[in-house]
Amino acid sequence: MIPLRVRRIIKVIEDDTNKKIAEILKNTRMEEEKIKKEYEEIGKREKIKILNEFKNKASSLRKKEISNAKIKALNEIKKLKSEIIDNVIKNALKRMREKNYEEILKKLIKRGLKELGEKEIEVFVNKVDFKIVEEILKKENVKFKIKEIETFGGCLIKSGKRNANYLFENLLENKRNEIEMKLSKILFD
Repeated sequence: MIPLRVRRIIKVIEDDTNKKIAEILKNTRMEEEKIKKEYEEIGKREKIKILNEFKNKASSLRKKEISNAKIKALNEIKKLKSEIIDNVIKNALKRMREKNYEEILKKLIKRGLKELGEKEIEVFVNKVDFKIVEEILKKENVKFKIKEIETFGGCLIKSGKRNANYLFENLLENKRNEIEMKLSKILFD
């Protein structure tokens, strides 16, 4: 369901675009009538030639103006969609810490340990997760160092030049295109 605020913004953009199109059409028709009256006295061949030239120019101008208005409206809609999706992802990052976070973190660490297969590692987490991670790693058969980084949650495990990146931001960024398509379908279809 599209939020009311988003629907209002889209409606305003559509209304502005329709008003501009109508104004362009109105101005073009007025200009066409003016030119018709000025050239009524010209011979039939010249009159037909001039009218045809004008119609082509007017049609081209009308198409160009309509196209420009549509492009502008589409860009505004695209920008708005992107902002909404960014907000949804930020909220998702916050909520990921709320539900069974310790269990999720434990699974991510075990997955990283299995992926790297090393016995000496460095684990990068946010300051709040130090104790949780330390307790999890004490139960594993590995030598570890825990270091602080700025992150919403998750962990980055390094061993030599290899790493297993299970930071929430990275996990969501890897799925961003898929998330954007699903959210666009839900919010804007």
